[in-house]
Amino acid sequence: MKKLREKLAKKFAPTYIASEGERCYLTELRQKEKPQVALAYPVWNPHVYFSALNLGSHRGKTAFEINYLTIWDWDTGGVLGRISGHQWDTERTAVLVVGPVNSKDPEEFSVHEAYYAAHEGVPLVDKSSYVPCARKDCGVTVYWSLGKHASYAEPPQGILGFERFRSPGIRTEPEDCTLTAVGTTESPLPEAPWIIYKKGWGTSRITPVYRKLRTRLWKRSSWQKIKEPSTTEEHIKLFQEYRGLEPTGKVDRETFSQARHIDPLLIENITQLSQEKFEVLNTSHVSGKDIDLLVKSELTASQIKKVATERTPGAIKARIKKYGAE
Repeated sequence: MKKLREKLAKKFAPTYIASEGERCYLTELRQKEKPQVALAYPVWNPHVYFSALNLGSHRGKTAFEINYLTIWDWDTGGVLGRISGHQWDTERTAVLVVGPVNSKDPEEFSVHEAYYAAHEGVPLVDKSSYVPCARKDCGVTVYWSLGKHASYAEPPQGILGFERFRSPGIRTEPEDCTLTAVGTTESPLPEAPWIIYKKGWGTSRITPVYRKLRTRLWKRSSWQKIKEPSTTEEHIKLFQEYRGLEPTGKVDRETFSQARHIDPLLIENITQLSQEKFEVLNTSHVSGKDIDLLVKSELTASQIKKVATERTPGAIKARIKKYGAE
């Protein structure tokens, strides 16, 4: 199985196109749990890691989710500069590969869908997307935005106000990349103990590789893609209105600066919240899926505040039931 995964990763490795003027480097890390740079590589000779996960069998076929990880030494912030610039930049592109059950021949596998991570998990600006693969026998083409290194299926002009790509770009074919296996978060290879490092990386505590790999992109057995980011112009306008900003519907420097500190699920649910309920949740300790539960509960703002601030033991569902009966 290990050899098959390596062969599939090589067969479906992406072609990368970096923006003209890209000055950041891709890194090779030391064999330590806490990330440390061993070597740095220019964009025309990138070092790329991969993690291949078996997604199980379905109707006589088996599938793999292959994540291609690019670990950059720096994120310049693009035109946002110091507002979003930081040391380290953990990025990924992934593909869904399908072939016959029990087959060990990579030529019998084909690529069905690709995932392009673009500001993955960042409120309001997450433009990550799933794209069906036109060609089934080779890897996809990935465009990296200048300084930010978000991944796109085409040059990212006009996708976000702060995203830039300078043509024609610097193209790197798969055979010119150094491709290294890291295993999985459940079974990391000795050469890459840093994939289970759970703390934020660097002084800016950016999202660790561990958290990204734990965020599955396709469901096991059914291979259905996980829910895509669903923020729209309406979400942006409401967020700006609630935060006292001009409701333009466009993500500018101030909007981005405020949004990056707020739980993504709170912003995703903002169209179902009054300003009062939004502020109550934003100033509480409630996070993640608990936000979904409170939004669906139809509690009043004062009831939500009681649920969110109560520190007594018990699941949040029980507290919702308790205060909803008042």
